[in-house]
Parts: sequence; C-alpha cells; structure tokens
Amino acid sequence: MWLGSVTEHLGQWMEEAAILWLIYQLTGSVLYLALQPFARLLPLVFLSPLGGMVSDQMNRRNLVIYTLVFKALLSITLLVLVRTEVVQIWHIIVLALLHGIATAFNHPARHTLIPNLVKKEHLLNAITLDNTSVTASRVVGMPLAGLLIAWFGTGPVFGLRAVGCLLAVGWLLMARVPAT
Repeated sequence: MWLGSVTEHLGQWMEEAAILWLIYQLTGSVLYLALQPFARLLPLVFLSPLGGMVSDQMNRRNLVIYTLVFKALLSITLLVLVRTEVVQIWHIIVLALLHGIATAFNHPARHTLIPNLVKKEHLLNAITLDNTSVTASRVVGMPLAGLLIAWFGTGPVFGLRAVGCLLAVGWLLMARVPAT
C-alpha cells in the first residue's frame, strides 16, 4: 500500500503542476489558477463524510481501487484533450471537480484501510510513513513535473499520472487485507 501511495501521490503532484501550467497557457488568468484547486478540493469538504460512510459499508480496498481507476481515466481524458488540442478551461474545471469527488471517497477508505494492514503497535508508524510518502511526493513531484513539462509539454505528465494510479492499483491488489 505504501508503494501505491508513493506512485499515486507522485503522479498527483506532477499532474497538479501540469494542470496549473496548462491553465496559465490557456488563459493567463489568476482567477482560473485559483478556481481549479477550489473545484478539486470543494467536494472533499462536502462529500468526505459520505465517503466515510460508504467505506464503512463496503470493501475498503475495492473502494480505493475503484477511485484510483477512475482517477486514471480522468488523467487519460486530460491527456487526450491536450494531445488533440481541444482542451478548454471548462474541461479542466469539470475534471478537477470529478477528481475531487473521487478523492472524497478515496481518502476515507485509504485512511481506514491502514489499521487493517498493520498490527496495533505499528499503527502510528504506518500512518507516519503514509503521511511522509504524501509530503515527499509533493517535494519531488512538482519540480519533476516542471522538468518534464519543459522537455515534453504537459501531455506526458497526465499519462504518468494515470500510470501512477494503475501501479497503485497493482500494488494494492498484492496487499493482504483482512476482511472487516
């Protein structure tokens, strides 16, 4: 699960940098630069409690897998829109909103999955390790995205994000998660 967290979050921060660059290229608008993260985070405020209720009612690992596959599809959609040169700002905002909805279900399931994977005496270490992977991914992902964007443009970053999500799914499928 930790490897999945690293690859998924590394892709997330790389994608976030690429999206912000793409918005700047498309619009040059500070308003849209602020609107995209707002659209991505707003569903977390309102839907995370629902995501927590859903994760209590179903297999948490499957819920995380479903949301990761959905996020990969969102990144592939953005890749196709960029490669075909039809991307518009409204596409980015709608995809950000959909990403936020998926995250509102992913995070509660992912966070409640950790106690199922480790013994109680290792729980704090596991939570710390997971949080470290998220922070380290941010530190590495943003500058790495900048290099990739400079060399290849934003498109490949969206493809790498999808690969990161799918790698996370693969590693999560290998995790032995006891039934709850």
